[in-house]
Amino acid sequence: MVFTDPQLVVVGDGSTHTRAETHAFGEVDWGRQGRARVLGKNVGLTRVWATRADGVLRAAEMAGPGAEHMGHLLAWAVQQGLSVERALEMPFYHPVLEEGLRTALQGLRAALRGG
Repeated sequence: MVFTDPQLVVVGDGSTHTRAETHAFGEVDWGRQGRARVLGKNVGLTRVWATRADGVLRAAEMAGPGAEHMGHLLAWAVQQGLSVERALEMPFYHPVLEEGLRTALQGLRAALRGG
């Protein structure tokens, strides 16, 4: 984690060790995320990766609002071997920044399904 503005986080190996053949990713552009816009902190991008073979979360890179908190949660998820499906079963309340993380996870799920 780097406590800059916007905050920066790398979880796992980030994009360094991911390949399109073996990994899929989902992302959220914080410029369009509702809660970030209300806060006036709507800048940045978050990407999350999972292995195609098993749908397990492996890495994330984030630049944006609340990255310190979401990075912490994603580090736990990666360490525990949580799948994208299981992560999406967790509660996402409204209106919070974490809804942006849900958007990235939903995109990742679609990418894993080939869509």
